[in-house]
Amino acid sequence: MWTVAVARPTEMGGRQAAPIATSLVNHLRPKYLAMCGVCAGNPAYAALGDVVVAAMVYQWDEGRHSPSRFEGDHRQVLLDPRWLRAAQDFNPAGLPSFGLATEDDAMLWLLERLHQNVNPREHPARNRYFPDGEWEPRLDRFEAKGLIARDDRGAVVITDAGAGLVRRRIYGDVDGPQQLPFRVLVAPMASGNTVMKDGGIWEQLAGMGVRKIAAVDMEAAAIATVARELQVAHWLVVKGVMDHASPDKDDRHMRFAARASAEVLFKLLDQLVVADQYAPVESVARRAMGRWHRATMIGLIGIAAGAINLIGNSAHWAPTTTPATSPSNTTSATPPTTVPSSLRLGLPANCDAVLTLAEITPVLGSIEGEPRVSTDGENEQLNRAGKITCQYGRAFRDTRAGNVAPLIVGISDYTDASMAIKRRDQYVTGAGTVLSTTTRNGIIFTTYVENGFIMTLWPTGKYLFSVMLYAETGDAATASLIADAVHRHSVR
Repeated sequence: MWTVAVARPTEMGGRQAAPIATSLVNHLRPKYLAMCGVCAGNPAYAALGDVVVAAMVYQWDEGRHSPSRFEGDHRQVLLDPRWLRAAQDFNPAGLPSFGLATEDDAMLWLLERLHQNVNPREHPARNRYFPDGEWEPRLDRFEAKGLIARDDRGAVVITDAGAGLVRRRIYGDVDGPQQLPFRVLVAPMASGNTVMKDGGIWEQLAGMGVRKIAAVDMEAAAIATVARELQVAHWLVVKGVMDHASPDKDDRHMRFAARASAEVLFKLLDQLVVADQYAPVESVARRAMGRWHRATMIGLIGIAAGAINLIGNSAHWAPTTTPATSPSNTTSATPPTTVPSSLRLGLPANCDAVLTLAEITPVLGSIEGEPRVSTDGENEQLNRAGKITCQYGRAFRDTRAGNVAPLIVGISDYTDASMAIKRRDQYVTGAGTVLSTTTRNGIIFTTYVENGFIMTLWPTGKYLFSVMLYAETGDAATASLIADAVHRHSVR
């Protein structure tokens, strides 16, 4: 479940996009910074309506002008390799703006290319309108209708009837296309400060160091730079091709390009954000070793067709207690009335255990002895080094309800009990909202929420145990059941 905030610049360009993105990042601290909108596409690689995912961005018009030439400075920002591969594997079929071409679509596409003196045989979109085995048969049918003819070399030329038909169709196409057989192209994107209406720009850019440049826009480099400088974990720029930056360009494809780019952006994020939550991320493990609350919010900001901020809602809850283990003194915060429906958690690379409630008993082992973790029935000795030594558990599963509530267990080993208590107090003092303080069997359990993490700490001897649940969306009853079970088994 996501909260979406939208911001729209009043003007085009990086000078407009950068301050808005900076302000939103500073205020909302998102994890993802993204942008959708429109761009000019290189006709050698992209058809009108295609969607370009930027594999790399840079500001192409930064550099030094001399009387004879321009020397560019390319400060490139690269897309995360995992996100790059996901974008390369993306299939737009099923999106509202995607539709396979009919034979009538193929006829109009062919006539328009010929009318523009573009060779349809070499066009990057030809196979979308003329599938394998259909090139010659369809040409024969269009020729029979008097719309095209063959020259003495056998090449296709447009007839007067064909030219008249395509002119009428273009004139009547005031709304632009609603569906196209567009493809998603993952390639370099260059940003500039001016709107280009010069077909020679592509040759110029190819000679400046990036040979296969696929798109030109005005904001992508600014968005990626803001993400890099403000340490946003991921950036993503997705733009629809509205023209080819040629002198005869028009805006017929602008609305389609903007809409298709937004559809691709959100569909990609559906895949990438979920995958990112479960992927091994070294920085998450490193932050967990020091302080849980350093984990950032899950978020997205997009600018252009609309600036979008996505922040994962967190469930706030206090662990339940049973009459048999009722604490001697308890203070609890009131849980909210609205709680999302599931729990998810991204874990470090070594955390691959999947445990059920029935397996909770051996999870922490005997606190009088060496801390141990049960992974698929095998006890593993923890290498304790005066810090949180390991985080385990991809998901605790309540097999009765079928709900999944991921959990990370941390064990810190200090020199003595007073140090463990002191460290606990340091965590709690800097906590966000304390949900409950519970004493059970002489052990104090403190549960608080901070930056979307549900944290429970309890010192036992020289050990400080911690349970961390990240509520992207959550079932409070399942989360409480799991937390309470861990509490009870950890003090056996």
